[in-house]
Amino acid sequence: MADGVAIRDVYKVMSTGAGIDRAFAKLDGIKDHAVFWNYGDEPLELVRSGDVSMSIAYSGRVGAAVLSQNENFVTIWDGQVLEEEWLVLLKDAPNAEEAKRFLVHASAPAQQARQAKYISNGPMRASAFDIMRAGEPWFHNGKDIMGHMPNRPEVMPRTIVANPEWWSDYGITVDERYTAWMNSY
Repeated sequence: MADGVAIRDVYKVMSTGAGIDRAFAKLDGIKDHAVFWNYGDEPLELVRSGDVSMSIAYSGRVGAAVLSQNENFVTIWDGQVLEEEWLVLLKDAPNAEEAKRFLVHASAPAQQARQAKYISNGPMRASAFDIMRAGEPWFHNGKDIMGHMPNRPEVMPRTIVANPEWWSDYGITVDERYTAWMNSY
Protein backbone atom coordinates (compact mmCIF):
# COMPACT_ATOMS: atom_id res chain seq x y z
CA MET A 1 0.00 0.00 0.00
CA ALA A 2 2.84 2.39 0.78
CA ASP A 3 3.89 1.99 -2.85
CA GLY A 4 0.44 2.74 -4.26
CA VAL A 5 -1.10 -0.74 -4.38
CA ALA A 6 -4.85 -0.80 -3.69
CA ILE A 7 -5.96 -2.80 -0.66
CA ARG A 8 -7.85 -5.29 -2.82
CA ASP A 9 -4.66 -5.96 -4.84
CA VAL A 10 -2.06 -6.29 -2.08
CA TYR A 11 -1.96 -10.08 -1.96
CA LYS A 12 -2.21 -10.37 -5.75
CA VAL A 13 0.83 -8.11 -6.18
CA MET A 14 2.68 -9.77 -3.31
CA SER A 15 2.16 -13.15 -4.98
CA THR A 16 4.80 -12.24 -7.55
CA GLY A 17 8.54 -11.91 -7.22
CA ALA A 18 8.24 -8.36 -8.56
CA GLY A 19 5.71 -7.57 -5.84
CA ILE A 20 8.00 -8.86 -3.11
CA ASP A 21 10.90 -6.90 -4.61
CA ARG A 22 8.69 -3.82 -4.63
CA ALA A 23 7.84 -4.27 -0.94
CA PHE A 24 11.48 -4.67 0.04
CA ALA A 25 12.44 -1.64 -2.05
CA LYS A 26 9.89 0.37 -0.03
CA LEU A 27 11.40 -0.98 3.19
CA ASP A 28 14.86 0.03 1.93
CA GLY A 29 13.51 3.54 1.41
CA ILE A 30 12.35 3.94 5.01
CA LYS A 31 14.84 1.84 6.97
CA ASP A 32 16.94 4.82 8.08
CA HIS A 33 13.81 6.38 9.60
CA ALA A 34 12.25 3.28 11.15
CA VAL A 35 12.47 1.90 14.66
CA PHE A 36 11.60 -1.76 15.06
CA TRP A 37 10.03 -3.11 18.23
CA ASN A 38 10.08 -6.54 19.84
CA TYR A 39 7.22 -6.82 22.35
CA GLY A 40 3.61 -5.65 22.63
CA ASP A 41 4.02 -2.64 24.93
CA GLU A 42 7.14 -1.32 23.23
CA PRO A 43 5.42 0.75 20.51
CA LEU A 44 3.41 2.60 23.17
CA GLU A 45 6.56 3.16 25.22
CA LEU A 46 8.37 4.52 22.16
CA VAL A 47 5.57 7.01 21.41
CA ARG A 48 5.22 8.04 25.08
CA SER A 49 8.96 8.71 25.37
CA GLY A 50 9.04 10.74 22.16
CA ASP A 51 11.53 8.35 20.55
CA VAL A 52 9.05 7.98 17.68
CA SER A 53 6.15 10.14 16.55
CA MET A 54 3.95 7.21 15.53
CA SER A 55 3.98 3.44 15.47
CA ILE A 56 2.03 0.39 14.49
CA ALA A 57 0.69 -1.36 17.58
CA TYR A 58 -1.75 -3.99 18.71
CA SER A 59 -5.25 -2.51 18.90
CA GLY A 60 -5.93 -4.20 22.24
CA ARG A 61 -2.86 -2.55 23.78
CA VAL A 62 -3.80 0.89 22.46
CA GLY A 63 -7.41 0.44 23.55
CA ALA A 64 -6.33 -0.57 27.06
CA ALA A 65 -4.05 2.46 27.32
CA VAL A 66 -6.80 4.85 26.21
CA LEU A 67 -9.80 3.25 27.91
CA SER A 68 -8.24 2.05 31.18
CA GLN A 69 -5.27 4.36 31.68
CA ASN A 70 -6.64 7.57 30.11
CA GLU A 71 -3.70 7.82 27.70
CA ASN A 72 -4.00 10.21 24.78
CA PHE A 73 -3.18 7.92 21.85
CA VAL A 74 -4.99 8.49 18.57
CA THR A 75 -5.59 5.47 16.36
CA ILE A 76 -5.41 5.74 12.59
CA TRP A 77 -7.18 2.76 11.06
CA ASP A 78 -6.22 3.37 7.42
CA GLY A 79 -4.26 0.42 6.09
CA GLN A 80 -4.44 -1.66 9.22
CA VAL A 81 -3.89 -5.38 8.87
CA LEU A 82 -6.65 -7.29 10.59
CA GLU A 83 -5.86 -10.82 11.65
CA GLU A 84 -8.57 -13.28 12.51
CA GLU A 85 -8.31 -16.05 15.03
CA TRP A 86 -10.29 -19.24 14.78
CA LEU A 87 -11.56 -21.92 17.09
CA VAL A 88 -11.53 -25.38 15.55
CA LEU A 89 -12.51 -28.88 16.49
CA LEU A 90 -10.36 -31.64 15.07
CA LYS A 91 -12.00 -34.70 13.61
CA ASP A 92 -12.13 -37.55 16.13
CA ALA A 93 -11.12 -35.24 18.97
CA PRO A 94 -11.77 -36.56 22.49
CA ASN A 95 -14.68 -34.83 24.26
CA ALA A 96 -16.04 -33.64 20.92
CA GLU A 97 -19.57 -33.01 22.19
CA GLU A 98 -18.32 -30.87 25.08
CA ALA A 99 -16.03 -29.02 22.66
CA LYS A 100 -18.98 -28.37 20.33
CA ARG A 101 -20.97 -26.88 23.20
CA PHE A 102 -18.04 -24.61 24.01
CA LEU A 103 -17.71 -23.54 20.34
CA VAL A 104 -21.42 -22.65 20.20
CA HIS A 105 -21.11 -20.70 23.45
CA ALA A 106 -17.89 -18.87 22.55
CA SER A 107 -19.07 -17.89 19.08
CA ALA A 108 -22.49 -16.60 20.15
CA PRO A 109 -23.03 -12.86 19.55
CA ALA A 110 -23.52 -12.18 23.26
CA GLN A 111 -20.19 -13.80 24.17
CA GLN A 112 -18.40 -12.07 21.32
CA ALA A 113 -19.77 -8.73 22.54
CA ARG A 114 -18.95 -9.49 26.17
CA GLN A 115 -15.23 -9.83 25.50
CA ALA A 116 -15.26 -6.20 24.35
CA LYS A 117 -16.13 -5.16 27.89
CA TYR A 118 -12.51 -5.95 28.72
CA ILE A 119 -10.42 -5.68 25.54
CA SER A 120 -10.80 -3.73 22.33
CA ASN A 121 -10.23 -6.65 20.01
CA GLY A 122 -13.17 -6.75 17.65
CA PRO A 123 -15.73 -9.54 17.74
CA MET A 124 -15.71 -12.05 14.90
CA ARG A 125 -19.48 -11.85 14.55
CA ALA A 126 -20.96 -8.67 13.11
CA SER A 127 -24.14 -9.27 15.12
CA ALA A 128 -22.16 -8.59 18.30
CA PHE A 129 -21.78 -4.95 17.24
CA ASP A 130 -25.55 -4.43 17.56
CA ILE A 131 -25.38 -5.61 21.17
CA MET A 132 -22.41 -3.35 21.90
CA ARG A 133 -23.95 -0.29 20.21
CA ALA A 134 -27.21 -0.77 22.11
CA GLY A 135 -25.30 -1.02 25.39
CA GLU A 136 -22.88 1.91 24.98
CA PRO A 137 -21.10 2.91 27.05
CA TRP A 138 -19.99 -0.73 26.80
CA PHE A 139 -16.49 -0.93 28.28
CA HIS A 140 -16.35 -2.22 31.87
CA ASN A 141 -15.45 1.21 33.25
CA GLY A 142 -18.31 3.03 31.55
CA LYS A 143 -16.48 4.28 28.45
CA ASP A 144 -17.62 3.91 24.86
CA ILE A 145 -15.88 1.04 23.07
CA MET A 146 -17.07 1.26 19.46
CA GLY A 147 -14.44 3.78 18.34
CA HIS A 148 -11.76 1.34 19.45
CA MET A 149 -13.05 -1.69 17.53
CA PRO A 150 -10.63 -2.51 14.69
CA ASN A 151 -13.24 -4.35 12.61
CA ARG A 152 -16.26 -2.10 12.91
CA PRO A 153 -17.98 -1.69 9.56
CA GLU A 154 -16.86 1.88 8.89
CA VAL A 155 -13.13 1.02 8.99
CA MET A 156 -13.25 -2.27 7.10
CA PRO A 157 -13.07 -0.64 3.63
CA ARG A 158 -9.66 0.75 4.66
CA THR A 159 -8.46 -2.55 6.15
CA ILE A 160 -6.35 -5.38 4.79
CA VAL A 161 -7.65 -8.68 6.12
CA ALA A 162 -4.68 -11.01 6.55
CA ASN A 163 -4.78 -13.92 4.15
CA PRO A 164 -3.67 -17.11 5.93
CA GLU A 165 -3.55 -19.07 2.66
CA TRP A 166 -1.13 -16.52 1.19
CA TRP A 167 1.01 -16.71 4.32
CA SER A 168 0.94 -20.50 4.13
CA ASP A 169 2.20 -20.36 0.54
CA TYR A 170 4.69 -17.49 0.81
CA GLY A 171 5.33 -16.88 4.51
CA ILE A 172 8.51 -18.92 4.93
CA THR A 173 10.16 -17.37 1.87
CA VAL A 174 9.16 -13.83 2.87
CA ASP A 175 10.20 -14.42 6.48
CA GLU A 176 13.63 -15.66 5.40
CA ARG A 177 14.11 -12.63 3.17
CA TYR A 178 12.90 -10.29 5.91
CA THR A 179 15.27 -11.87 8.44
CA ALA A 180 18.17 -11.40 6.02
CA TRP A 181 17.07 -7.81 5.39
CA MET A 182 16.88 -7.09 9.14
CA ASN A 183 20.32 -8.64 9.67
CA SER A 184 21.75 -6.29 7.05
CA TYR A 185 20.07 -3.29 8.66
